[in-house]
Amino acid sequence: LPRSSAPKHSTALAALADGPIFSEEAWSDDMPSELKVQDLEEGQELSGIVVRVVEELGCFVDVGADKQGLVHATQVARGYTPILSEVVQPGQMVQVWVKAVSPEGR
Repeated sequence: LPRSSAPKHSTALAALADGPIFSEEAWSDDMPSELKVQDLEEGQELSGIVVRVVEELGCFVDVGADKQGLVHATQVARGYTPILSEVVQPGQMVQVWVKAVSPEGR
């Protein structure tokens, strides 16, 4: 699932002119996090930042947990989305819901 930079980081959000809001910490899993993926519950709603878009797969979202989450391409938008980058972009704030968490914390 996805990862947010909000409460646990003191770094301010930066807005690019005509661009999305982002936080430097959201671009990597190197920052320690108090929230663990295993702590997330199915159906839980979270805000996150799109970190990376992989056209054939989906997008990775940072919701503030110790790992980024994957939103599968079929779950990014209602209906068929042939080009994901037309719907989501790195740095974009999104709302996500936890669909499942594996025993390995994925």
